[in-house]
Amino acid sequence: MKKVAPRRRLGGQVGGLMGGRNVKSILEWMDKGRSENSAIDYGLRLRLMCHVKSIDDVEKYFDSIPPDAKNHYTYGAFLNCYCTKMMTDKALAVFKKMDELKYVFNNMPFNSLMDLYIKVGTPEKVPLLVEEMKQRKIPLTNLTYYIWIQSYRHAVDLEGLEQVMHEVQEQDSVRDDWKIYSNLAAVYIEAHQSEEANTALKRMEELFDNPRSADRKAYHYLISMYAKTGNLSSVYKAWEKLVSNFEVCQNASYLTMLRALSALDDIEGLKKLLEEWEMGCLAYDERLPAVVIGAYLRHDMLEEAEQLLRDIKVKADRQIKFAHVLFMNYFLEKHQFDSALKHMEAAMAAKWKPVVEKLDPFFNHFKEEKNVDSAEDFCQKLEKVQPLDSRTYLWLLQTYAAAGQIAPNMRQRMEGSGIDITPEHEELLQKIC
Repeated sequence: MKKVAPRRRLGGQVGGLMGGRNVKSILEWMDKGRSENSAIDYGLRLRLMCHVKSIDDVEKYFDSIPPDAKNHYTYGAFLNCYCTKMMTDKALAVFKKMDELKYVFNNMPFNSLMDLYIKVGTPEKVPLLVEEMKQRKIPLTNLTYYIWIQSYRHAVDLEGLEQVMHEVQEQDSVRDDWKIYSNLAAVYIEAHQSEEANTALKRMEELFDNPRSADRKAYHYLISMYAKTGNLSSVYKAWEKLVSNFEVCQNASYLTMLRALSALDDIEGLKKLLEEWEMGCLAYDERLPAVVIGAYLRHDMLEEAEQLLRDIKVKADRQIKFAHVLFMNYFLEKHQFDSALKHMEAAMAAKWKPVVEKLDPFFNHFKEEKNVDSAEDFCQKLEKVQPLDSRTYLWLLQTYAAAGQIAPNMRQRMEGSGIDITPEHEELLQKIC
């Protein structure tokens, strides 16, 4: 077997190593390596630096690369840096320079520019680049098709999508790539074109539906997408294939199917599937019954939801949070604040940390009721799981102001919490301090 040089092998994996700590470690390792670098080494370093260094540092490094190492690979990596940073003018200047040097002979520079155009909100320019590639007789790769299709998600063009669909079917190199059809389906769904989406999904299913090379995640995706088109029968058919292709049906698969049935309001199907999972599950996961509780509450089936909550508490044999959050949201919508608060406390006891914006109904209630004591008690509960932030203090100040009460030490309290006092805070502080 042919050995692959470590750096060459790393170059193929760089897309999955973009965490800051990983990148810095790799750069340090490269610094300790051999003094002579190839163009591939320089290009790899540029790509890595782009994610942890400033663009000025990237430019200085590119300028330091020896002239004989500046080829299509290093220029392509440099172009990709500008595209990643969404610096359109500089990216186009590098592309022009590459073109002058005869370095634009494959899909990579075009893919980088296409990705840039989507990021900066000009997806309508992507098809123009596709046409330019065709004029230059540069083959379109799978990635090129992915980006081309994604451009229509941001600037819906059904005729353009039809063109892609027909072209894909005529290209031997890409027509058997199920991910292309999954991308097409996603765009059709966002455009509310269920019939076309289902056609793409069925083709996708035909391509990856092979028991010998079954892909569990692909089935999960397929089930979720069929649910978005409202196609319940296809959801069940895909589920049956998933179950038959794998000896063990994982919790993740059941969770995907439960969410699909919930989205389609198949209450009876939810009940049956949950019972099936509970009979054979090896590890109890509270997220699964929580999906069913969410569906019950959406249909105001409060008694059934509360019974299932009691069952979860027994079977989970530990504190739970997801179901309590659903009940909290349900009671907030019903303006039953005492019940909502009870479930919020139960969720926080299970280490749930609330998103402050989701708690606005509580604070609005305290302000309308001019109930400072309840607002303060609520803040004390929040502080047990996370520090009070600027938004929470603003609500608290508004409650004091609405109640006509003073809080002489509020400014010191906020400063002690590290809160930046905004003009809105200051105006209220002047009233209550």
